[in-house]
Amino acid sequence: MKQKIKLQTRLLVAVGLVLVTAFLSTAWFVTAVEKKDLEAGELKRIYVKSEALTRRMGHLMYSSNWRYMVLALKSDMQNDTSMLYFYITDSDGEILLCDDTTRVGTVEPLRVPLVQPGGEPVFNDIFYSLGGNDAMSFNAYRTRLKEEVRFNGAIRGEQGEEIFDTLWDIRYMGESLGALRMGFSRKTLTNKLTHIRLSILGVGFLVLIVVLSMIVVVVKTSMAPLEAFIRSITAVRAGPGREDLKQRIEKISFDQIPRSTLEMENLNLAFDNLRNMVVSTWEELEQHRDTLESMVLERTRELETVNLELEKRILERQEIEAKLLNAQKLEALGTLAGGVAHDFNNLLMAIQGNAGLIRRWTEPGEVSNQKAKKITELVDTGARVVRQLLGFARGGKYAPAPLSINEVLERNLDMFSRTRKDLEIHCRYQEEVWQVEADRSQMEQVVLNLFLNASEAMPSSSLLSVETQNIILDGDDLEPNGLRPGRFVKFSVTDRGKGMDDETRTRVFDPFFTTKQMGRGTGLGLASVYGIVRNHGGVVTVRSRPGQGSTFSVVLPALNIEEN
Repeated sequence: MKQKIKLQTRLLVAVGLVLVTAFLSTAWFVTAVEKKDLEAGELKRIYVKSEALTRRMGHLMYSSNWRYMVLALKSDMQNDTSMLYFYITDSDGEILLCDDTTRVGTVEPLRVPLVQPGGEPVFNDIFYSLGGNDAMSFNAYRTRLKEEVRFNGAIRGEQGEEIFDTLWDIRYMGESLGALRMGFSRKTLTNKLTHIRLSILGVGFLVLIVVLSMIVVVVKTSMAPLEAFIRSITAVRAGPGREDLKQRIEKISFDQIPRSTLEMENLNLAFDNLRNMVVSTWEELEQHRDTLESMVLERTRELETVNLELEKRILERQEIEAKLLNAQKLEALGTLAGGVAHDFNNLLMAIQGNAGLIRRWTEPGEVSNQKAKKITELVDTGARVVRQLLGFARGGKYAPAPLSINEVLERNLDMFSRTRKDLEIHCRYQEEVWQVEADRSQMEQVVLNLFLNASEAMPSSSLLSVETQNIILDGDDLEPNGLRPGRFVKFSVTDRGKGMDDETRTRVFDPFFTTKQMGRGTGLGLASVYGIVRNHGGVVTVRSRPGQGSTFSVVLPALNIEEN
């Protein structure tokens, strides 16, 4: 038989588990934060120290003052016990100076032979905030020593010890002279982290013991009235006859039980009422004893009838909900197409009307007349876009043809740049980009929507980047997106705007979702981009972080080589 656990024990165990979990979570979080801060501080120290030394080495190396270079490096190694090794190479990788003279004159690869290959690169904003443009010539790796390191006969670094492996590009007056490589021990940093962990665990354990002791006292004190109540109930035992049991129930009294809490007061009152009700209905229970079976059968039949009726209503409700959901989907799709078409047609009619007036009031050879003509052509293009959007709403009907993404981007970027002359635009196009089978007007709509979205994210002067490339996808890259292995063309639009948080990023392609103020946007631009790209067999993704801009990437299947 399974052993029962007392309520008091359950409460203590539950509270203990919550406290232990909270303590361990807090300890882990605090340790992680301290580790990050300590590592950032150590990297900052190494960066500042090695930057000054590298600038000095550049001056000495330019003047071929090798003696002072050796003295400076060994002096730093003597003063800084965390510095494990150093060497300087020329631009061809030949070692010119080294703490181990046996390596001088040899050609070394990028990584130090003492260090295990495959070190983890360390990225930290501190390098860029302190180093300016020169910070780009600094690299740091978190790795381990492959063998022990000695200095002046004493062991300074043990085999397998975790270290920071740093590399500086030595420059003087803009000219690259070579590279300075230094290793720094993480032993002091590790010792500090160990001390912090032990301190947190020790103090937390003491606090946990004190808190648990106080909770035990409080729980036992609070449970005492309930235990007295249970003893009073347990004392009632049935005698040889029913009258004995009735008399025992009548004699039950809870007046001597403490009523220190509202719950105990309510419990006492409830059992008083229950006792009175049992005594008053004893005779009635005796009378109904013989007819109880028939009453149960009758109630069972009623419940079965009610159950059948309930099941019937549940099925009807499920059918109604399924029909309602389908109707809502169809209504949303119709609203999407109709709303976009209505807004676009109103805008295009106004533009076309004004362009017609300009052409009527100017001579055919004037610049304004030519611009108005160009506007009329663009209005026609816009009308085609509206028709294509309606075709998309009706099931994705469009007119595909071989198309160069570079050409579409260049054409629309030229028009877009005239409206945002304050933006700096960087383009990197893939040479001999593969062609895709797509509808030109719909692809232009995708590109313009992405440009407009980037423009709205950057209200002031900033940088807009456009890139195209040929890619080949297979394996894990295809499963989440439902693509088939093969060749694809990818183009990306990157802005340096305000970025998006995770909640906004997950809903950015939802129809009618917008972060603009009421009346300033319909929330259909990126939804149309998503629909058009999916109808062309491609995918569109977004990467964004608050304050760091956004990158929208479109991947489209490329035409086969024989079709190209």
